[in-house]
Amino acid sequence: MLDRHQVLLQTRAQLHPERIARREDALARARTLIEGSLGKLDEAGLRRLLQLFNADHVDGRDVNNRFATGLIGNNANLLIAALAGVNAAVPALWRADDAWLAEHLAELRRGRSLPGGGWLCSTTSSACTTCAARGTSCCSPAT
Repeated sequence: MLDRHQVLLQTRAQLHPERIARREDALARARTLIEGSLGKLDEAGLRRLLQLFNADHVDGRDVNNRFATGLIGNNANLLIAALAGVNAAVPALWRADDAWLAEHLAELRRGRSLPGGGWLCSTTSSACTTCAARGTSCCSPAT
C-alpha cells in the first residue's frame, strides 16, 4: 500500500517553487474568504473563491487553470445558479474531518446542491481547511 504522506512529499519535490508559492498564496486567500463569509457567499465572492482554487503557475507565468475547465465558464455559472446550495454545503465541508468526508461526500454530490464544478469545489473546500488544520500544503498536482 502506498504511503500517502510519502507520495505527497515526492510529488511536491517535483513542483517548481513558484508554482507551490502561487498555489499556497491562493489557498491562504481562499481560506480567508471562506472564513469571512461562511455560508454567506454572494456571486462575486463565489467567483473569487473559484478563481483562487484555480490559481496556478505554469511556464513562468501565473494562470487560473489548475483544474482546466472544472471551476470556470459554465461550471462556475452552474454553481452560481445554485448559490443557496453552495452556501449550505461549504460550512459542512469547512468543518469536515476525514471520517465525515468519507461518509458524506458522495451523498453531497448525488444531492446536486453543487452542480457543474461542484465535485472539485467540494473537495477543494475541504482540502483547503484540512491542510490548514494539519499545517501541510495542498499543493500537489492532484489537489
